[in-house]
Amino acid sequence: MSELLAPCILQFNSLPVNMNIWKFIRDIFDAKSLLTLAVLPRFNPISSLFDINWTCTKFYKKQFFSHRNGCSEFCAFRIKILLDMLLTLTTLQRQKPHLYDPSWPYPQCNSSPETLNHLWTCPYILSEYSPLITFKTLLLALRSNYLDKFISTSSLKSLPNSFAAEFTAIDCWDCDLPSPSCLRLARGLIPKSLTGFLRDYFLPFTIWSILDTPLHDFHFDLY
Repeated sequence: MSELLAPCILQFNSLPVNMNIWKFIRDIFDAKSLLTLAVLPRFNPISSLFDINWTCTKFYKKQFFSHRNGCSEFCAFRIKILLDMLLTLTTLQRQKPHLYDPSWPYPQCNSSPETLNHLWTCPYILSEYSPLITFKTLLLALRSNYLDKFISTSSLKSLPNSFAAEFTAIDCWDCDLPSPSCLRLARGLIPKSLTGFLRDYFLPFTIWSILDTPLHDFHFDLY
């Protein structure tokens, strides 16, 4: 009788691979691509990489990379927002310092660099034309939209009476003087403070699915 041979058990980092091998390999390359994106120098000034939920951000990016509704131009525009490639003065100073003096500030206030974030936070713009007011109005509308959707969605456990108050107190909604998490969300980077709170009540895929479309609409209206 011929000797019986045990089937080959694939391992990764000493752990058995108990899933479809092609999906496993695809997930490995997806993770490497996401890591390549996450460590780009352009993200360094934003915050610690650990403050961003990259898995949720990846899910969201996949939706607009698909050119939803045929809006390929808006897709390209949002990629530029994410990668800080819009032609603000600081971007031009970085790309063409021989034409744009690096010492030039934002002309409205003449005191701070003209970054994408500063366009929403500059206090020296006339109130009736203030982009900050537009930003706050749209962000608070997004918060209300999300809150309504999560309250009406099946959850892992009953939502406490304090759910709405705790949700609205998350730092990504702090837009009076926009917090780092708030500005990340405006760039399309999902903060962990938001998803970390929601994971106590909802499955990850439920969270990602609810965050997707309203955030797309928020970016469309904002930019």
